[in-house]
Amino acid sequence: MLVTWLATAALIYFCEDQIVLGGDLVPSHHLLLEIDGEIFLDPPSEKSGPARVFYLQPPKNELLGPTKPEWVILSEQENLHDLFSDMLDLVCAEHPALNKLKLLAALDQREAEFSSLIGYQISLPHVYCKETREPLMIVAKAMGHLASPVGGEPISTIFMIISPKDQPEVHLEQISKVAKFISKEKNRFALAAAKDEAELFYALERG
Repeated sequence: MLVTWLATAALIYFCEDQIVLGGDLVPSHHLLLEIDGEIFLDPPSEKSGPARVFYLQPPKNELLGPTKPEWVILSEQENLHDLFSDMLDLVCAEHPALNKLKLLAALDQREAEFSSLIGYQISLPHVYCKETREPLMIVAKAMGHLASPVGGEPISTIFMIISPKDQPEVHLEQISKVAKFISKEKNRFALAAAKDEAELFYALERG
């Protein structure tokens, strides 16, 4: 965990797993306290009064910027076209300006010309889109038998990236973040071990 300074002193009060800090309730597991020279990860219920308070914050995860838990799924689809369609449904539901049929056709065409596999059974289909002003990423783990239409190699996880048409630097940056993530063996192991959407998102979050 990354520890960052919050305040030199504050009046704290304990109430179950909450702390009243400056009039606001704060989950105690987000704080590190120094009381009378002692450090507490779990606030002692018998103490209250002035304390040095630190926030505990997880390191910033730049990979997850363009996605959200609802866009991280497990799929039984055994056809890449159908899986692409399901993934686009998720993002188009929240971004109705996107042209799903146009995006699907572009992804299918690219896949027919060359495989989106980048190694370790990871597929990285990506496309530009003029209807979005921010990059979007949908992640799916294949639970059935899914193979690349070019060569028939197996596919285990798909990172789909949709980027603004006029922002190639942003597009390449997101591709680079995915490549960096999967280059680490611990991240690939976590993806393979995920049994549901929550575990899959957690693997991405912790990477």
